[in-house]
Amino acid sequence: MVGKGRLFQVQSPMGERVQIVGYVPSPETMVFDLCEFFREWDLLFATTYGVGELLLEAVVRGGKHIVLMLPGKHPLDGGMGLLEALGLRFFDAAGRELTGVGDNLKRVASL
Repeated sequence: MVGKGRLFQVQSPMGERVQIVGYVPSPETMVFDLCEFFREWDLLFATTYGVGELLLEAVVRGGKHIVLMLPGKHPLDGGMGLLEALGLRFFDAAGRELTGVGDNLKRVASL
């Protein structure tokens, strides 16, 4: 990819801290290839939380145009993890907070 590379620390789909390289072809544009990021994960317990962290950090660093290159396979959390990283909270019918993983998607009763 063309552009200057910047490192971003985020949570992987399985919860480990990892570094992602963001490419900056212009001062307000950031491009992220997430194909390698999503290479290994568990279908029900993976999360897109790190993608939300990445979006927040990109905006903090001045990104106005953010391009995410995603693979055909990715966690099935319905975006819960991403939204959780942006501050949205999910609760089950008993009022317990849920983490943004695919296995919890069916348990969401309120936001």
